[in-house]
Amino acid sequence: MKKKKKEKLKLYSDDKNLLNFLLKNPKGFASLERFMEKEYSLENLMFWKVITQFGKKYSSDVEITTNELIEAAKEIFISYIAEDSRFTINLPGEIQMHLRRIFTDNFVYPKGINQWVFKSAARAILELISRDTFLRWKISEEGTEIIKLLKKKEGCNKKKINNIIY
Repeated sequence: MKKKKKEKLKLYSDDKNLLNFLLKNPKGFASLERFMEKEYSLENLMFWKVITQFGKKYSSDVEITTNELIEAAKEIFISYIAEDSRFTINLPGEIQMHLRRIFTDNFVYPKGINQWVFKSAARAILELISRDTFLRWKISEEGTEIIKLLKKKEGCNKKKINNIIY
């Protein structure tokens, strides 16, 4: 029983490493993007990309609460999390309610809006992608081909692609 659990954990770890590599690789990202569009889950990848850019732009160990950051965060909230958002993402209820409270409660807003406001949402969406759409992409014809190409290009460099399994 322990052996199966260890194998399952290793496979999960390998998948997370592959997904992280794909998200940073233009060809891999484009392939995953096309696949997610066909599966009607592209908004999750769009949200991850926007949050990554947001995080890079407002990267600091010290809390940032400028008007520019607050407006950028509000735009992300309106696009992906608000009840009538254009690209609604599938977040766990507690994360969604927490963010909605921060952005819509007049007694709270703009308290709590800083460079880390979407951290739990980004983590949840990446987890959703890795456990759902990515697994289907990985066994798709295009996913299999991209993985082969990446393995060949990177020469099985374990630091870049940690034991790609397909």
